[in-house]
Formats: sequence, structure tokens, C-alpha cells
Amino acid sequence: MAQYHRNHWPSITEIDTPSFFKHGDTSNQREVETNRIIEELSILKGEVKQLINSSAGRDIQSSYEEAIYRVKVLKSVIEDKGGFKVFKMQENQNEAMFQLLFQFVKEGSAWDINAEVNNGRGPVDFTVSRGSKDKTVIEFKLAKSTKLKQNLQHQVEVYKKANDTDKAVIAILYFSQMEYLHLTTVLRELNLDSAENIILIDAQQKLSASNIKKTAIPYR
Repeated sequence: MAQYHRNHWPSITEIDTPSFFKHGDTSNQREVETNRIIEELSILKGEVKQLINSSAGRDIQSSYEEAIYRVKVLKSVIEDKGGFKVFKMQENQNEAMFQLLFQFVKEGSAWDINAEVNNGRGPVDFTVSRGSKDKTVIEFKLAKSTKLKQNLQHQVEVYKKANDTDKAVIAILYFSQMEYLHLTTVLRELNLDSAENIILIDAQQKLSASNIKKTAIPYR
């Protein structure tokens, strides 16, 4: 049974907050937005710890199960725990912020979760592994990407071969209903609309805290 290590959680200062600002922003605007992001991340850090601790004792048997679990924790954090707020500004709606949130989610794992692994064919976002024989690739995508279909068709297969694994989990983030419709159309065209390893995450802005659902993390 995999045990979750709780002795190290990254502080906000340990995680580099990417530069998400427009070219014309003033230093004051950048400072205000940076402080807002840091405040939101501080709140989310506590939410993530509670979610992970509540799942202690889960019997994770493979890197694939661990990858699915961690991405579903991320989904819960963004959709149900207010994580969508860090994407409020359009310039924050990017893969860098998406990956930043996962830095919290991956902590406490008994599995080796590495970021930006480059094995010669370009970097993958994360790999989950234990030894060389059990490895799963995690990729983060944006539904609004003009290359979404192309990436889903080719990129992940290339990464899987480069990382010597046949397993991959793909998390796709959308910020509007239009993006969601585009995403589901692409998945149907590729016959991936029922794929267990493709997890859609809704980062649309909610109107009020009363709309945030208090649900348990789906494990499988």
C-alpha cells in the first residue's frame, strides 16, 4: 500500500510564480496581481493538504493509478475549492499556471513525480514513476490551443516512446463554454471522448462561493 509523505509541502516562496503580465502593465498592476495570486495559492495550499490527508491509506498499485488520482485531486481543487480564481485574469490562463497548481498537488506522494522531464524528444510536463519499469506521463493541455487536435494525435505518443512507457494521463483545462464545446468536438473526432485517461477540468469563473460544490475526490 502506498503511503503519503506529509513532511514536506512547498511554501509559496519555494515555487516560482511565473510572469503572467501584459507588456503594458505598470509595476503597481503587476504587484497587485502577484499579491493576489500568492494569496490564492496560500489558500489553495491548505485545501490541497486537507484533500491529500483525507485520502491517506488509498491503495495505489501503479504509477498510472497515482497519476489519475493526482490529476483528479487537481480537478477538485480547481473546480470545487476555488482554484479557478487564479485564472481570473486572461493573461493567467496558460499552461504555466496550470502546472504551478500541480506543484502543490504532487506533494506528499510516495511515488517519484518529476516536472519537465526531457528525454530527447521534448519535455513532458510530469512523469510519475517508481523505478524504471512503472512510469506514466502526465501532460497538461488548454482547450483553447489551436494545436490541441494535433497534439492529442501525435505529441503524447512521441513523449511516451521517449520516456519508455505506454501509459499517459492528459488533463485538459477550459475557461468557457465555447472552449468546452470545441474540446468535446475534437475528442469525438479522435474517438477519445470516452477515454479514462483524458480528464477535463472546468476553470470557468463561478459567480459566488455558494456555487462551489463540496464533493469528495473521485478516486477512480
